[in-house]
Formats: sequence, C-alpha cells, structure tokens
Amino acid sequence: MALQRVKTVFYGRWIESCRYIDYRLLDVDPLLKRWQQLKLIRIVDDKDVSWIMLVLSKFPNNDLLIVVDTAPATDIGNTPYMSSELPRTEDSRTENVIIDLNAFESPNTVIHVRVGSMFSQKSVLKKSIYMLALNSSFELVTVRSNRTSFDIRCKDPSCLWYLRASVFKKSDIWIVRKFTDTHLCSVDVVKNDHKQATSWIVSECTKLIFKMNDKAPCRPSDVINYMKIHHGVNISYDKAWRGREIALNSIRGTPEDSYAMLSAFSDALIRNNPGTYTAEEADDEGRFKFYFMALAASIDAWNYCVLVISVDGAAMKNKYLGTLISACTIDRNSQIVPQAFVVVDSENYLSWSWFFRNLKAVFGEHNEMVIVSDAHKSIENGFNGVYEIAEHGLCAFHLLKNLKKNHKSLPMEDSFNKCARAYTPLKFEYYMRQLEQLSPSMRHELEAVGRHKWARAFFKRKRYQVITTNISESMNSTLKEQRELPVIGLLESRSSLIQKWFYERRTKWSFQRTQLSIYAEDMIRESLAQSRSMNIYPVDQHEFEVHHPLSTRNLNLHLYTDKFYYVSNLINLYKKGTRPIGTVNQIRNTHQGGNDGILPPQVKRPAGRPKKKRFTSFLEKKASVPCSRCGKKGHNCRSCKEPI
Repeated sequence: MALQRVKTVFYGRWIESCRYIDYRLLDVDPLLKRWQQLKLIRIVDDKDVSWIMLVLSKFPNNDLLIVVDTAPATDIGNTPYMSSELPRTEDSRTENVIIDLNAFESPNTVIHVRVGSMFSQKSVLKKSIYMLALNSSFELVTVRSNRTSFDIRCKDPSCLWYLRASVFKKSDIWIVRKFTDTHLCSVDVVKNDHKQATSWIVSECTKLIFKMNDKAPCRPSDVINYMKIHHGVNISYDKAWRGREIALNSIRGTPEDSYAMLSAFSDALIRNNPGTYTAEEADDEGRFKFYFMALAASIDAWNYCVLVISVDGAAMKNKYLGTLISACTIDRNSQIVPQAFVVVDSENYLSWSWFFRNLKAVFGEHNEMVIVSDAHKSIENGFNGVYEIAEHGLCAFHLLKNLKKNHKSLPMEDSFNKCARAYTPLKFEYYMRQLEQLSPSMRHELEAVGRHKWARAFFKRKRYQVITTNISESMNSTLKEQRELPVIGLLESRSSLIQKWFYERRTKWSFQRTQLSIYAEDMIRESLAQSRSMNIYPVDQHEFEVHHPLSTRNLNLHLYTDKFYYVSNLINLYKKGTRPIGTVNQIRNTHQGGNDGILPPQVKRPAGRPKKKRFTSFLEKKASVPCSRCGKKGHNCRSCKEPI
C-alpha cells in the first residue's frame, strides 16, 4: 500500500513521558473530528513496530499518523515511516532506499538518520553516524559493537541521545532499530580534537577533494586546513598524514596492488591503444624488477622526429622507491616528444641493458641514430652491449660538472660550452686553448673522455641541438609530484600527459598557415637578418661557407630547408592520439587473464623523513633578485641601507 501524508495540526500537545515514537490508526475522512477520542498506540519495542506494520497491511484504506514528542507539527511528514524510505517487510508494499557509499558523492552530503534507515554495510552506517556527530559538534561513545548489533550514545552520560542498529534478517544490510535524537549535553563536552575525527573519517571527508584534484599535491597541511575550515576540527599532523594515505590508497590503489596489476594495466593499454608495446620482468621469487612502456602514438611519431634520443633516470619517491627512466626526442619545432618510460628497481648495468634491448626492439637501429646520456658507466656498458650501429653521445652539462669538481673556482663555463657546440675543428681548437690556459691538465682530461663523444665538431652523426640531456631532465621535472604515486598511477599520468600534448599540438598544427614550423621560421628570419650583406656558398646539403660581405642574393630558402621542418610533417607526427584506459577499478574489472602475482621489490627505506627535493650541485646557482631600491643584490628594499 502507498501511505499518504496526513495533513493535520497537532495543537502543541506533547506526551512528556514518551521518549519513543507514538503511532495511532486514524480514518482519513473523519480525522479532524475524531482525533481527540482515539487512544495513542505507544511503540516501545521492535515487536510493536512489526505489529503496526502488519495492521497497516491489513487495512489499506487507513493512514498512519505519527506523533513525535521532539518534532514540531509542521515536520510530521518527515517523520519515520511516513516518507518514501519505508523499510521493506514481508507485508509492506513500499520500496525501501538502502544507503550505500554512492550517497557520499558530494563533499557536503548529510545523511538524515531515522528509525528504519537501512545501510548497505556497517561501515556506511558508522560513517553516516560519525559524520552526523562531526557536523553537529557532539562526541559519541560506543556501547556495543559486534557482527550483529551496534549501539552508540552521547559522550555525556546524562544526555538522551542514543542509537541502536542491527543486522536486517541475517543479511549484510543494517537497519536502525532505535534512535533518540535529543541532546541535553553541555557545549563544553565537545573538544577541539573530536573523538569521531579518526584517520578513517578524515580520509572519507577529504577523499572527494583528492578525486577532483588528483594531479594536485596532497600535503598533510592541506588536510589540516580543510578539516579546520569545513568541519571545525583540529587534527594532528600524524592523523592528517594517515588520513591522506588512506584516502589516496582508496583512490589510486595500494602500492602492493599496483605491482600485482601490471599485467592488467598492460592489457588495458594494448586494448585501448593497439600498437602499444609493454614488457615486464620479475626475479626468481616473483618480485618486480623492470617494466617498459611505449605508446602506439609515440612509436608512430618516431618516423617524423629527430633521430636523437635523450635518456635519463629520476628517483621515484613512493613506498618502494625505484628509478624512472625516460627516453625522449624532439620534433622539428624543438618540442619534447616522449618515446618510452621504464620503471626499474635500481639503476645498474642489468637494468640499463634490459632498457636498451626493449628500446631497440621498438624503435630499431638506424645509421643516423644517436643516444645521448650522462657519463654513468653502466649506461655506456649497457649501450655497447646492445647497439652496433648507433652512436652514443655524452651530455655536455654533466661533463662540465665533472670537470668543475677537479678545477673549482675557474671561469670555464663559457669556453667549454662554445667548445662543445663548435661546428668546425678550427673553432673547437680555439676554445680548447682557452681552457688549456686556465688549467693545462684540462685538455688531457677532456681528451681521455673522447672528443668524439661530446664535441659537435668531431661527432660522427648529427646531434642537432641535443647537446645535453635537458629534454629528459625537463620531462622528469614535468611530473615531479606524480613520482610519489604507485607504479600504475605514475605510468597512467605519463600516458595522460602524452594524450594531452598530442591533442593540443595536433590541433595547433592543423590551423597553422605557414609552410614551416614556428621554430624553423624564427631561425630562418634571424639568420636572414644577419646574412643580408654576406656571400654564402653551399659546401654540401647541410654545410655552407660564408665569405666577406660583398653583395646579396635572393634565394628561395624553402629549397634549403629539410622536409621534416614542414608543418605537414608535424601534422603526421601528431596524427595518432592516445585513448584513456580508465580507473584502477575499471582496469581490474576488465582484465581477462589471471593475477600475475608480481610482488613489490625488496627495498630498505632510509631512516628519517623522506626526501622530496634532490641535492643540487654546485653548478646550479640560485637566481638572486636585485633590490628594487638601489639595484644591488644581496638584500631587498626593506633592508636596503644604500643612499639614494
């Protein structure tokens, strides 16, 4: 039967001795005439509730009037058993609404708990009650809590607030049996550190904020401020950190589950992006060692990019640490194009050899191919053991850092950079002699490294503008915050970044009106302005001789520009997009194979607070801002003592 809301006036009549809800059966038509002659039916136990529901089912034409001693008459329609949230019984014909976790999708959701409210599980019931206590500024004490019942009351013994819930008919559903929503406690009972503000409740309060800002940094101080502003509760830093970890683990998955789901992650990548290449390897005990990922869009883009790959590793900052290796190149507009990403347990010869083998399997080996890295010995050994034709170049910046260690306080930066970027051996020798004047042993140290590995004038292949590993360093710093995520979260963030970059660049070049890229147009415009009074004679396809100024010649510069600098090439480079693979739960549900059971690596975390920032070298100088008053450095305008 469908209960109708009885509209009547209670005339302020209260039953002072009643702490429960009173019911009475009334006929709708003579309601206003006979209400004083009818007796009230007092409900004091669960069997009385079952009895009144049975009576209502036998008399479908009658309606139920509910009198609550703590509610005004205008709220009579919102009292228990009068709304649509009627608990399902054997004789009831009204569908019940069971509260589950989906009811907390909004950050400011408030669940109205009543007698008969049903919850999908005990954790949902506890969350609803604890959130009610948190928002209403009163604390609770658990009287009894087991598998079948849950009793809780107000912290003040003299307060009447009380709630009892139990399992509904031996199912997983919990139903509120008794609820007295009357507070007689004093305001000083509640302290600033609310008892119900546990780390679990803190995580539930902040979970939606982390979902909406998944890429933003999630610091414990942000959690403390959020709980203070939105809930008026002061929590400790330790509780904020634990609540943050619980919330992030529920959103992104635990680090242990992330390693176990690597096969499911690979299947989702390949299923949504055909042509993607992934590989993984574990040790004899089934613990993680290496994982390789190259998206189909990056593999297709390699045919239109500069044939120079920069590789570099960055330390991961999650629970099990490890190293993230990035392989990147640049397009003909001097923009970074990610090629592959590898997660390894540690950076050594085995990990670099495994990385180069998979990199060669995906992108092949060409006569003009160049791989640039730092001077780490394991990188060089791993490269030499895999590649036969490709050339290995060293990063000029890392070589300069090593040179500065032996020759401190010498002004060598300018001469070294010009020496490394010189196009001819004559220019190289000119700047090398400048370095030799600073320190005679400097030439011997650079010759021992091999000038054919770092100097452009003696390099056998074309390095273009990739003299350092700056593009890999920039790629690692782009997602510095995401290196704290579990493995799957980290790799998914890289996939999302490639998806974003390729879409934006594809859209940009589709509406470009010039024939060449913006980088090529600027380079030609600058060179043209410098060479208007010079004679230029071509030596070969890529080299020209510039003689003393005599006259100018009008040339079609497009004939002397490589085809890869054309906008049509850039459109083909970014024509293939990347499709998202879904959340961690969606990946787990759609995985067809079994669980590969990869265990996390065995690591020993260092003692102390985890380091968030790397140690800077002495070459990385901090930018000093001059004083806005006098223009000198070392102080600001407030502490400036210079006369005007």
